Order: sequence, then structure tokens, then C-alpha cells
Amino acid sequence: MRSFYTTFKIILFITLAINPVIFIVFKNYLNYFSIIDEISLFSIVTIINFFVIIIMVKKFYHDPIKKLELTIKHFLV
Repeated sequence: MRSFYTTFKIILFITLAINPVIFIVFKNYLNYFSIIDEISLFSIVTIINFFVIIIMVKKFYHDPIKKLELTIKHFLV
């Protein structure tokens, strides 16, 4: 169980660290982008990160709690 949460923390950190890296890379190496393109790129990456985080929270926190809840209900019945 502990390895799941360690994996969750690592993936969460990497996911959140992608935003500034992508922004800096596109800012430095692709100077022909306008400010609108940079903002839209940053927004798209942020939205993708948001969905990755939501999926991970569901998998690592919500599902085990639901499983525990069902197990307790079966035990009480």
C-alpha cells in the first residue's frame, strides 16, 4: 500500500513540474510564438495536468476508501 502512495507522490510531482518546464522550453527555443499561443499552450498543459491529478486521486484515494467502505458494510451485515 505504501508503494502506491509513493508512486502517487512521484507522479504528482512530475505532473506539476511539467508546466514550468514546457513554458520555459517554448519561451526560450521557440521565440516565434505570440503571447496568445504561449498562454493557450500553458492552459492546455495545465488542463491535462488537472485531469491526470483527478484520475490519480480517484485511483489512489477514492477507490481504496470505497473498497474499505463496502468491506465494512459487508462485515456489519
